[in-house]
Amino acid sequence: MEPFILPLIFFLWLLTAAISVPFYPRTVRKARARAEQPGAKPEDTAKMLRQLRRRLLVTLVLGVVGAIGLTQMGIELGWASGASAKSQGWSDGSSAALHAIASQYVGPLVRSDSVGATVVIIAGDQRGVSGFDRIRLSQSQLPDGNTIFEIGSITKAFTGILLAEAIERGELEIDRPVAGLVSEASAIPAIQQGQSITLKHLTTHTSGLPRLPPGFFSVGRLWRPLFGRDPYRNYSMDDWAKALRTVELEAAPGTQHSYSNFGAGLLGEALSRRANTDYADLVHTRICEPLDMGDTVVTLNQDQSARLATGYRARLSLWPLLLGLRAENWEAPRAFAGAGALRSSAKDMQKFLAANMGLRTSELAPALKLAQQEQFRVNDQHAAGMGWQRTWRDDVGQVVIWHNGGTGGYHSFLGFTEDRRVGVVILTNSSTNCDPAGFEVLAALTK
Repeated sequence: MEPFILPLIFFLWLLTAAISVPFYPRTVRKARARAEQPGAKPEDTAKMLRQLRRRLLVTLVLGVVGAIGLTQMGIELGWASGASAKSQGWSDGSSAALHAIASQYVGPLVRSDSVGATVVIIAGDQRGVSGFDRIRLSQSQLPDGNTIFEIGSITKAFTGILLAEAIERGELEIDRPVAGLVSEASAIPAIQQGQSITLKHLTTHTSGLPRLPPGFFSVGRLWRPLFGRDPYRNYSMDDWAKALRTVELEAAPGTQHSYSNFGAGLLGEALSRRANTDYADLVHTRICEPLDMGDTVVTLNQDQSARLATGYRARLSLWPLLLGLRAENWEAPRAFAGAGALRSSAKDMQKFLAANMGLRTSELAPALKLAQQEQFRVNDQHAAGMGWQRTWRDDVGQVVIWHNGGTGGYHSFLGFTEDRRVGVVILTNSSTNCDPAGFEVLAALTK
């Protein structure tokens, strides 16, 4: 409900103006009529008229701000669909049992908070893809295996695999200092003082770098999330270089685990420079092409853009109406490409999940296995691999290797058990957290 507070304020301002302004001439006439009555003081009448004019001005300003604000909020209306259509969804027909599990655990998420979702489940020799609700609030089209979503920070798992693949090729060592690959990183004050940030530190979130660069939320960028705008838009390499020169580490490298988009982006840039290419081409050549993942890209072509689900930062059900707040698509700049630039489809993510579970023969197999191995122990329950999170789950009875992703209007989850028997991917076009549903599916599959 919280995301709708600002639009509600704008609406009330506009409504107040719409109701009050038409009565202003009548109120003025009444004031002047009172001024003509015996004993009325002219100065009192003048004062009253000045107050009325001030109120009118304030009301008009609030009304204009409210109207402009509402147009900038990305509000969209839709009609609630029937319960049967929501619960049935779409299935690729591979496994009715897996579709039933997806309906049981992801269906409630879609009905209560999200707009649409696609689900990939692998359990032993069974595989299935399901889709629920809609790709856009104002349309009733179900998402399917070809619908494209932003996958956000699941990109970090790809970046970790790129590092593992470069190690397998003999191009890099995991303990190589990043300053030797990215000259701008040598300006980090801590590095100048003798500390070293390595590729291992970046891929395990132990570099000490903050979550975001210093100065990221400048005055010009601070308002963007309130209106569903891309907070990364127009973040330049000059901004990034300046941040590297001024950043203060939160901890000594290699000592604490602290999630960092700044660090993951730096790793993606380092790997790209080592390969003498950009991040999009590196991912395509070394991961997507070998795994036949043609819809996993940084920049969408025309056909892919037509299949992109609309992202929403919030949804409110006012039966029979649905009210949504659209989110601008995030275009991760070069400095953050390795942290969250990718888009993908359920069909592609099924291939990616199967390859990581060792169910597809691939030249990437050694790198995929290496990336999943523990690199830093956080606590008794949690460890970090190369771009992967490794978490012991009591409800699953073993370690789950996973990552999630969240952008302004999308949320995603990918996870599989360490024994590689079951796995799940959930892609949604709403910012509502789908991690609990993902872990619930894994728990249900392992019972």
